[in-house]
Amino acid sequence: MRPVPSLALLLLACDPVDKDAGLDPDTDVSAADSADSADSADDSGADSPSESDDTLEDDTSAPPGELSVWPGTLRFGDLPPGCPGYRTVTLQNVGGRPLAVHGLRLVGGDTTAFLLDPFSATTIRPGERLPLTLAFSAPDLVPYPDTSLEILGPLDTVLATLPLDARGRTPPVFDETFVQGPAEDVDVLLLVDPAHTSTAVANDFRSSVHDMVDRLTDLGVSFRIAVATTDDGAVCASLSGPYVSEASEDAAETLRAQLRAERPDCTQSHAFGAMQSVLGSAEGEAMLRPSARLAVVVVSDVDDATPGTTPSDAIAWLTGLKGGDLDRVTFHAYAGQRTPKETQSSCSSSSERSAEASPRYHAVADATAGVTVDSCRVSADVLTLGATVRATGMTHRFPLSHAPLDGELEVVRDGPSVLNWVWSTVGNQLEFRRDPVPLPGEEFRVRYDYAPTCRR
Repeated sequence: MRPVPSLALLLLACDPVDKDAGLDPDTDVSAADSADSADSADDSGADSPSESDDTLEDDTSAPPGELSVWPGTLRFGDLPPGCPGYRTVTLQNVGGRPLAVHGLRLVGGDTTAFLLDPFSATTIRPGERLPLTLAFSAPDLVPYPDTSLEILGPLDTVLATLPLDARGRTPPVFDETFVQGPAEDVDVLLLVDPAHTSTAVANDFRSSVHDMVDRLTDLGVSFRIAVATTDDGAVCASLSGPYVSEASEDAAETLRAQLRAERPDCTQSHAFGAMQSVLGSAEGEAMLRPSARLAVVVVSDVDDATPGTTPSDAIAWLTGLKGGDLDRVTFHAYAGQRTPKETQSSCSSSSERSAEASPRYHAVADATAGVTVDSCRVSADVLTLGATVRATGMTHRFPLSHAPLDGELEVVRDGPSVLNWVWSTVGNQLEFRRDPVPLPGEEFRVRYDYAPTCRR
C-alpha cells in the first residue's frame, strides 16, 4: 500500500483515562517497600493535611521524603496510527517529610511519540498522591524500546525512572466491492438561457452534447433529447426543433444546430417556468414516455427567477410527471456555485466566463440527486458525463464504508488500477470525473488503509 505518515501530536485530555489498562502490578519504582505504608498513610488521612503536618515538616527526626511510582512500567500496547493511547501514572510520597518534584523528562529511544501533561514544580506531602497523564501516538509501525520517563527533583536529580512500553500497529486495510446499477431509457430536456449565458460557456456546452449522445448510445438505452430556452413566455415556451433519439441520423449535430439557433426575443431566466410550459405542451407531452426516466439540464450564468415558483414547487411538478416518484427524475445545471462568495472566487480566475450564484438550481439538483457543475471553472463535459450517468439511473459517485487514511485508495476495474476518479470528503465518496464510468452491471474493487474507531 503506502508509507505511514509522519506523526502529528495530539492534544491530551486532562482527565486520567483507563487507569488500570496496561499496568504492571508486579513492579514498583520505589526505594522502599512502600505498599503497606502507602495504605496506612491513606487510612490515617494523610491525603488531607492536618495541623500536625507543620510539626511533621519541622521534625528532623522523621524519615526523609521518598517517591513511589505506580505502575512500575507504563504499557500502551499496540496502537494503529491516528489512535492515541492515554495512560496514568501515580506518584506518592511514602516518606516522612515533604518531597520536592521539579520536573519530568522523557529519555532514550524515540521520545517524539509521547506527550506529557503540562507540569509545574510542586511539593508532595507525606502520603499524598499525584496523578500524571501521558499520551502515545504511533507515527511508525515499530516498537518504541528503551524510552523512559524520569521524575526529577532539585538540581535535576533523578528521583525515579518509569519504563514506557508502546508499539505501532499496521492500520487495517479495507477492501470493498461495488457494482454499477442498470441503465434505463431516458427523456432529456436541455434548457439554455440565450440572454444570460457567456459565449464561452454556450460554446463549451454545445461541444459536449456530442459526448452525451455517444454515451447514451454506448449504454444501449433508448433516449429522446429536446432543446428549449429558459424563457416561459408565450413566444419562447416551445421546443427549438424536433427531439432527437437513438434512431435519428446524426442526432448530436441536430442538437448542436438547435443550440446555435438565435432566439433574440427569449430573454427571461425562468427555467422552472419554462420546463413546465414546454413539457406541459402538446409537443412536450409527445416527447415524454411513461416508461422512461426524465432529466432536465439547465445552462445559464444566472439563477432561476421564475415568479411565484419555489424550488420545492419545481421538484413537486417534475416528480408529478412520474407519478410522484422522485427516483425517476433528475435535474442538472451548468451554472454558478451555490453562494455569491464561492461563485465570485471561482469566476474571478476567468476573463471569458462569469456567473452569479445559483442556489435555486442547486436546491433542485440536490433533491433529485442531480449534478451541478461550476460553469466558470469546469468544462461542460464533466456535466454531460455526470448528467448522462445519473439521468439513466446509474451513478458516478460511490459512498465508502470508511474514510481512507490521507485520502489514498486504489480502484481496480477488470485488471489494472484506474485513475479517472477523485475521493470527495463531502459524503466520503469515490467519484468518477471522466470516462470510463463503470458500465451497467460492472463490478469493481476499492482498497484503502483506514483508521479504525479509536477507543479511549
